[in-house]
Amino acid sequence: MLQSNHCVRLSARCLAPALLFVLNQSALAVAKVSEVYVIRQNSRQGGLETVYLSSCAVRVIQENSGRVTIAHAPNWNAVVLNPANRTYFDSKNNTQALLMQRYMLLEGGDLSKVKWEAVERAKIAGVDAERYVDASCKTKKYDYRFECVPEELRACGFWVAADLKVAPAAANLIARIRGCPQIGKVPLRFVHVTRNKNHVNSVDTLSVQKKLMPLEALDIPAGYKRTLTEYDGELKDSGLLDELVPLSGKKR
Repeated sequence: MLQSNHCVRLSARCLAPALLFVLNQSALAVAKVSEVYVIRQNSRQGGLETVYLSSCAVRVIQENSGRVTIAHAPNWNAVVLNPANRTYFDSKNNTQALLMQRYMLLEGGDLSKVKWEAVERAKIAGVDAERYVDASCKTKKYDYRFECVPEELRACGFWVAADLKVAPAAANLIARIRGCPQIGKVPLRFVHVTRNKNHVNSVDTLSVQKKLMPLEALDIPAGYKRTLTEYDGELKDSGLLDELVPLSGKKR
């Protein structure tokens, strides 16, 4: 009898890990969830935006216009959704040039060769942040003498998240959208000075949260059709920044 009870207990011990493994796999298969950073930001160009960052996907929602930008590993190709007419535009990662990136290039700013140096730490929206400046700049303090965006970025610096564990490519995608240098870290804040010497937060972070989300929430919704133009509804009738709008895209 004692031997029989011992065998029963031993069998239960052997089966428990296997049963737990099966249950875990079943739960993951049903849920298909991912750990996601939900970042609320205000940007000068896009207004209030929500950024969803996971280890394998990015989703940025411009709440004023409703436009959505998504990207997935391993290529991180940007796909721009227009919920108003249920269309999407996709571009290759190595050739994409989003709005702020084109604006900076028109202003004569190429920051790809700059060596960036962290000079200050602080908390932004509850997360550890670092301010980076051009390592060749003589001053490490805030300096608002410049009115050109690239010069401001070099001399005044920009703030990035120091402790958000996301893929560098995902962080760089957010940086391109924000018009910030791509250093593999999520941009949190950049202060721009207008011609009237007003200090304007071109990018500011309001909150950062961590949650579990279904992977399908970060993908292209069903029923969307591909369009050949990147901006097909928001800018073409406004006359604003028309020189930045591509007239057409190329078919695959």
